[in-house]
Amino acid sequence: MVTINSCNTELDVGAAGEVTRPVQPAFFAFLSATDNNRTGAGATYIIGSFVPFIERYDQGNNFTSGGFFTAPVAGRYAFYITVYIENMTTVQEVTSIISSSNVTVWSVDRVVLGQPSGGSNNAAIIDMDAGDICLPQVMAAGEAGNTCNIGGSSPSKVTFSGNLVV
Repeated sequence: MVTINSCNTELDVGAAGEVTRPVQPAFFAFLSATDNNRTGAGATYIIGSFVPFIERYDQGNNFTSGGFFTAPVAGRYAFYITVYIENMTTVQEVTSIISSSNVTVWSVDRVVLGQPSGGSNNAAIIDMDAGDICLPQVMAAGEAGNTCNIGGSSPSKVTFSGNLVV
């Protein structure tokens, strides 16, 4: 066990040689309920801005239920997003977006026309300074209006997670 002071264990090596970093920033959250009529006609929507996320864990307390992660220290962070959308009739693509103060990473997934639901996954390692933010977004395109539901019948299919890598 390596400690910085008497309160924080920075690195813990178990008897079998496994290594954990108990104060390393990390979080995992999922959408608490279906978020209705947020995209479909090409509108980009910040997931968690209306229907909040539920945290499964938030090591370091750097994530908000509104979907914002704030980097506590400078470093490279890995982020992952999974988006599931229902109530689609003419959507042609679903885009999951990881957006930070420094970069935006898009993942566009084609949807079979007439398919009632679809999804998108995205992952990125992003260089962040202390205080930079990262947030999840989604965009669906092809409908006449923003009539698509984020999360649909299973809002836990919409997840956002991340951790400090180096």
